[in-house]
Amino acid sequence: MKLSKYLVYVLLVFSFYACKNNSTPTKAAKKIPDSTSTSALDERFYEAKQVVYSLPSPQEISLTLLENKEVSFNPSLMNTLSKVDNHTSDLSLALNLGMIIADITYANIFGENDYVMNYVVAAQNIADKLGLLNYFSSNDIQKMKKNITNRDEIMDIITKAYMRADAKLQEDDRDDIGALVLIGGWIEGMYLAVNTINGDVSKYPKLVSSIAEQQLSLALLVDFLHYYSGDKLLSEISSDIFQLDKIFQSIHTDIDKDGNIIINQKDFDRLARKIDKIRNSYVNLS
Repeated sequence: MKLSKYLVYVLLVFSFYACKNNSTPTKAAKKIPDSTSTSALDERFYEAKQVVYSLPSPQEISLTLLENKEVSFNPSLMNTLSKVDNHTSDLSLALNLGMIIADITYANIFGENDYVMNYVVAAQNIADKLGLLNYFSSNDIQKMKKNITNRDEIMDIITKAYMRADAKLQEDDRDDIGALVLIGGWIEGMYLAVNTINGDVSKYPKLVSSIAEQQLSLALLVDFLHYYSGDKLLSEISSDIFQLDKIFQSIHTDIDKDGNIIINQKDFDRLARKIDKIRNSYVNLS
């Protein structure tokens, strides 16, 4: 993670905590407000929304963790497309849309064009079920096929499609769905990263360091879930995220001579097991 992005995350975490400490508790906010407090409540909810939308998008998380690292492509780590039709609930659809977007980016990083197109079709099917029609438009698909060997062009199409869907969800006040897409993408990116390391932290110091840096984005996510504790969909997955945060907080780290954050093997294995458990539970949701 670049230093500038690191500072942005720190400032966002700081500002959000300051906002929370000067506001009424979430439960109190759910009471019918008087006319003088409505604007203040609206402002706090707006700020809470900005916290989750400051998280890395599903495509960004894969790029942050896996681009320019000495790793190889492993398709067995990707979401199983045979299970896509099993996803019917909004919770399952949103989480797995985020996961598949992360997988598309993962395949694109390595120039695995057949996987890119197959997962684009899966993403479109899930998006349609969520009411995000033409997530990838016919024009997008044609441009992808025409420029399939141009990794940057494919990334641009993926990013623009995500931004359109994200804007639509915000417009329709479906912030919980948008948040779940981000959470699914974040978990999938972390899953791909920890399993790429495959139990040998000494072999991939830069990748381990990138994983450790994700505690910053996880802190933002935890704050968002606490703020929206009354949301039915988000409450279904918040416990797992809180448990993952506790593991992150208990990890002992050090810095090597190259400036990489080091996680010892035992702590890394605990983290990887929890990420695996969460990710696989999302894949198996119906």
